[in-house]
Amino acid sequence: MRAQFVQDFEEPLTHRWINRENQRYYSVRLIQDLFGDWTLVVCWGGANSKRGGMRVIPVESQKEGEGEIAKMAKRRRQHGYAVLVESASPDEPPVDDD
Repeated sequence: MRAQFVQDFEEPLTHRWINRENQRYYSVRLIQDLFGDWTLVVCWGGANSKRGGMRVIPVESQKEGEGEIAKMAKRRRQHGYAVLVESASPDEPPVDDD
């Protein structure tokens, strides 16, 4: 008999913002890896630019990650970004601010 190593993982918490004025985007995903550690994966860039990047930020817990996302959301709003996608679970449809 073979052992099954299947674990149910939640869909990552995903947020995306866009600044239509300068065609820049910013996204963050809160994921839990195979070891149970929580990580924020942050990506940014622009439609007309090769300038962009990605950063991986370890966080202590899901709650801490959600707090960091809230701070990022506030900062994006201050910089003129609009919410493009905001999904808290696979059961919730994404939000589109258009």
